[in-house]
Parts: sequence; C-alpha cells; structure tokens
Amino acid sequence: MSTPAKVSIVIPAHNEAENVGLISEKLIEILEKLPYRYEILFIDDGSTDDTLAQLQNLNQQYPQIHYVELS
Repeated sequence: MSTPAKVSIVIPAHNEAENVGLISEKLIEILEKLPYRYEILFIDDGSTDDTLAQLQNLNQQYPQIHYVELS
C-alpha cells in the first residue's frame, strides 16, 4: 500500500489576525475531502497585530497547521 501524496500550502501572513482563522477553516474543509495528506504553513513576516497569537492557537488546535515567525 502506497502512502498518499502530501500537499503543502504556504501562505504569507503580515497583520492578518482577522483572516488566518477563516482561511485555515476553509482550506481544511476543502483539503479533508481530498485523498492527500496535507499541511498548511503560514509565514508570519513580522506582524504587529495578533497574527502570531492566532497562528499559535491554530497550531494547537490543528496538527496540520504550522507557522514560521520571521522578525
């Protein structure tokens, strides 16, 4: 039995605290219907709002969501 292909979605995020949860929710809804393993990777490029806190919460809720914090 072969392992299903893995899809990586990479999303830049700069001051997107209000949007990262919504886009994550919609992507998971779509990706769960596909025959692939997946991950969603956010790149936080020095946000000054609560984007990083939102990403940390999403990461705790969903093991397929990851983030990289750039300064």
